[in-house]
Amino acid sequence: MAWLVLVAVGCPHSIATNSFRDSRRFVGLAARTLFRHEPPETRDAKLAAIATAFGKVGIGA
Repeated sequence: MAWLVLVAVGCPHSIATNSFRDSRRFVGLAARTLFRHEPPETRDAKLAAIATAFGKVGIGA
């Protein structure tokens, strides 16, 4: 997860004024890249776990 956040923060579209919702989107994009070679069901489960983690702390899509 830490790697995903670091990649998301380094994203060219990521700037200091972005919201937590933007951060969630950038982490999702980084995860899709990281897990792109995983089988679809594994990749989807990992992406869902990330979305659930953001949701549990109140950061919506």
